[in-house]
Amino acid sequence: MGVPVERLGAVGATLIALAATSSPLYAADPELVEIEAEVVCSAGELFDGNPPWPPGVPVPTSRCWTFNVKCGTTGLGTALSAIAEVRRTRPDGGITEGSVVFISGGAGGAFYGTKTGTRSSAGTKKFARDLIMQPLILAGYQIIEFKWIGEGGWMESDVGNNGDPYNQAAWLGLREAACRPAVLLQKLREAWHDPPAGALPYCATGQSGGAVQLAYAMTYQAADTFLDSVVLTSGPPFVDQVFGCREDGVCGAPQSSQFGCYDENKECLLDQAYGNPHPNCLPDPNTGELEGSVGMCEEPDDSDPAWVDFAEDDGLVPPVEDPLIHDYDYPFAVHFLFGQLDVGEAPAQGMKYRNRLASSSATPTSCEAFLNVKHGIPWGSESEDPDLIGPANILERIEAFCVPNPPPIPFEDIVEDDGCTTGLPVVP
Repeated sequence: MGVPVERLGAVGATLIALAATSSPLYAADPELVEIEAEVVCSAGELFDGNPPWPPGVPVPTSRCWTFNVKCGTTGLGTALSAIAEVRRTRPDGGITEGSVVFISGGAGGAFYGTKTGTRSSAGTKKFARDLIMQPLILAGYQIIEFKWIGEGGWMESDVGNNGDPYNQAAWLGLREAACRPAVLLQKLREAWHDPPAGALPYCATGQSGGAVQLAYAMTYQAADTFLDSVVLTSGPPFVDQVFGCREDGVCGAPQSSQFGCYDENKECLLDQAYGNPHPNCLPDPNTGELEGSVGMCEEPDDSDPAWVDFAEDDGLVPPVEDPLIHDYDYPFAVHFLFGQLDVGEAPAQGMKYRNRLASSSATPTSCEAFLNVKHGIPWGSESEDPDLIGPANILERIEAFCVPNPPPIPFEDIVEDDGCTTGLPVVP
């Protein structure tokens, strides 16, 4: 039973008890604790009337909340929590089409709609906001965004490894950390979507690291039971940790990221889930080395059975599937969008997840890889997406499939993966 929309954010509504939504292996009783009540978001932060809204249509007011998401445990059972800021924008005429949740990349530390791109003809603008979100609000969709506070964001283990990357007391892992986005997705639906929108669809899209949040939440935390359509762009980049973290074979060769191998920055980011919090995941300007202690992914030990077992189990494509743990059967289509000029690990890793869905489940999928597009599909930068293909196609997928009775897959505009099998690197 959901919390009434009018009550969420009120002073008295400080604790929301959640039904357990994690996988059977990681079953828990998570909590969503409000630590900052409803406020009007900063002026000009989102919809500020530029570009102009149609005559007679008021510029919507976005409202923000801060929550402590309390769920998940480390390898030795230490309970963890993470802080999330949530932003909600409702159409002036009410929710008539549905709700869409937008999740940005990396560790999830920015609102999707505040990310910018730069073009010679337009300067620096919030193209995702202007070209994706604004048309959806005008059409009658509610927009929800969330971002995570802290260096490791949603994946951070609060327990440090004390310089020992194999200290399992610090290991959280992505499958367990995914309870955090899953809790938010579920409870925000119950509070803000179900009461006013009823049977209208509740959908989500995630860019790169945002695609990781959605994929792990669906596979391990039952998020597919409260979503109705999903669009994944440039990812998910974290799918096969055993392969991505290795430093030999193809991953020891130059330009190995395109085959799904993680560079130092991605290793550092992933190690946040294993109790190794690097400051900023950036190299020291003097030495060129990443600061902080060594983490599991940075220095993987393929001979250590604890590391191999944990890394395999913490991925989206384990060698052995357990139907009690791994969920690849979703009651809706999953849409994958890539850039053919993305030379990072995201396309190769993301296709591993897409291929597992296609081979192991009845989940319908579509996939498209765009010519002349790099990694930043939603952001509209001329250097990444010269023809603004990304925002237009994200909007198209949402409008076509975030509807009460979506059409079957494949649909007219996608024929035989449209470049996903021919335009992306093949993992050796």
